[in-house]
Amino acid sequence: METKMNWTGKLLHYLEWGVRVAYLNVLWIAFTLLGLIVLGFMPATAAMFSVLRKWFRGEQDIRLFSTYWQYYKQEFLKINGIGLTLLLIGAILYVDMFFLVSFSHWVSTILLFILGVISFCYVIVLIHIFPVYVHFRLSFFHYFKYALMIGLYQPFRTFLLVIGTVLITYLLFSYPGTLLLFSGSSVSAYIMWLSLKGYDKIAHRYGKLLDNTKDE
Repeated sequence: METKMNWTGKLLHYLEWGVRVAYLNVLWIAFTLLGLIVLGFMPATAAMFSVLRKWFRGEQDIRLFSTYWQYYKQEFLKINGIGLTLLLIGAILYVDMFFLVSFSHWVSTILLFILGVISFCYVIVLIHIFPVYVHFRLSFFHYFKYALMIGLYQPFRTFLLVIGTVLITYLLFSYPGTLLLFSGSSVSAYIMWLSLKGYDKIAHRYGKLLDNTKDE
């Protein structure tokens, strides 16, 4: 009887999490559209990561809508600035790559290699920017620095983030009916959960190096 109750409790716990994550995904889609996608995606995603961070750190009784809306308003300008910066860097890298590929000179080969290294670092920043942004209290450009440093310091964890994201995305698109409820929140939950594990590990090893979190 006790075993049955334990299983029932676990099932209810997972169902509760499923409902929360689904509701969070609906909010993410709605607030992305509220910002006409272009201005809505970054703050909506940052708000989603902020809520997930609270949940994973034990704050599971928050009022979801009001908390999400608060983060959305609070981070709107700053996170859009980060998004614009990333977009400009990505566009520059793409244009440079496009032109260099058309040349066959040895100089262009060297430049392509350098550009490849820069692009690799850029991808690492893209992977880590949201969890870093919602977890740490930093100056504008230090968010990019932290995202890159953490990604390079924990290459295996970065690899797991990429592989896990690809697998979850593949599963979601294999069952299109899940996209409305879990398209963004499930991927973000995986990224935030694994990132927090990494931050705790670094903090444990290096003490106050990562103490400037948004809890302080």
